Amino acid sequence: DTQRTARLRNFKNKLAPANYTDNLYQAFLEKTAIWVDAKKIEILDRLYSILEKDFRRNDWVGKGYHCLEHSIECALLTQSVPLDPDLRSAADRLELAVAALLHDYDPLRSSGVPDTLHTVQLVLLDSFLNHTLKELELEPARLALLIDRTSYPMTARQEQLWECRVALHFCNPTETDRYIRKGKLLAKLNRASTYVCLNPHEAMRRV
Repeated sequence: DTQRTARLRNFKNKLAPANYTDNLYQAFLEKTAIWVDAKKIEILDRLYSILEKDFRRNDWVGKGYHCLEHSIECALLTQSVPLDPDLRSAADRLELAVAALLHDYDPLRSSGVPDTLHTVQLVLLDSFLNHTLKELELEPARLALLIDRTSYPMTARQEQLWECRVALHFCNPTETDRYIRKGKLLAKLNRASTYVCLNPHEAMRRV
C-alpha cells in the first residue's frame, strides 16, 4: 500500500503535462475495469465525456482546487486505496467512483467554487444523470447523500445532520454505519487527492 501511494504521488512526473488529464482518466478507467463490466465502463465513459465538455467550456481545467483534473484524481483514488472489507464490492467501488467524478460538477457556479447543493439537485432531478445512474444501477438518492458529504468545510453540527439524513434514508443501523464510513472516506479522498497525485510543488500551484 505504501508503494502504491508512492507510485500515485509520482504519477504526474511520469506524464507529459499536455497529456496529464487524458492519461489520468485512462488510469482511472483501467483500475475501475478490474471491478466493473465492460458495459458499465462504456456508460461511465459517456458520462465523463459530458462532464469534460462542461468543465472545458467553462475553463474549469488545470487550475484551482475544483478543476476537472481534481475530480479525476479523486475518482482514481477511490479505485486505488485499501477499503474496509464491507466496502469492496463492485457496486460500492462504482458508487464511490461516480460520486467522486460528480462531486464538483456544478454548471450553475458563478465563481471557481462549486455549490454542493447544486450538484445534489442535479443528481436528484436531471433527467440525463438519472437515466445514466439507472444504467449504472446506482440510486440517485444514495449518490446525492455521498456527494453531500464532500462539502467543505463541514462543521460538527453539519456532519451530525448529514448522519441523521443517512439514518433516515436507510432505517437500518448496519447499513447506516457502512454508508457513513463510505461518506467519510470520500470526503478524505476529496481533500487528499491533489496532494497525493501531484508532487508538492505542482499541488501547491494547483490550489
